[in-house]
Amino acid sequence: MINLGTNSSTVCAKQAYLKQTILKQAILLSTLLCLSALICNHAHAAKRAVGVGAGVFAAPRLITPIVPPQFDITGFIQEATLDSNSSICQASDVRLQGGTVKVNGITVIIPCNTILQMPAATLTWQELFSLAP
Repeated sequence: MINLGTNSSTVCAKQAYLKQTILKQAILLSTLLCLSALICNHAHAAKRAVGVGAGVFAAPRLITPIVPPQFDITGFIQEATLDSNSSICQASDVRLQGGTVKVNGITVIIPCNTILQMPAATLTWQELFSLAP
C-alpha cells in the first residue's frame, strides 16, 4: 500500500525549496553579471582614457574649456602712433597723450589717459614710445 498523502506533501515541500533555491541563485547570478559588467566597462573606459593597464580606478579625462580672447581684435601690431599734436583729445599732462594703433589693417584710437598694464610694468601710451629702446 502506498501512502500518497505523506509523499505528496514531501514532494511539494521539496519543490518549494527547489524553487526558492533556483530563485536565489538566479538573483545572485544576475547581480554578479551586473557587477562584472560594471567593472569591465570601467576598466575598458579607463584603458581608453588613460592608456592600457591604467586600472579600474583611473581618473576621467577632463575637457579643456575654450576661453574666448579678452579683446575684440587680436593680432600683430602693424603700426602705432602717438598723438603729440592733441588732435584726438586734450591730455591734462604730456605723459597721458593718446594715439592710434593698427592691428590686422584696422586702426584703433587709443584715448588720452590710457594706462597699459604689462606683465612687469605699468605704462601710459606716451611712455610706451619714450621708453622704447
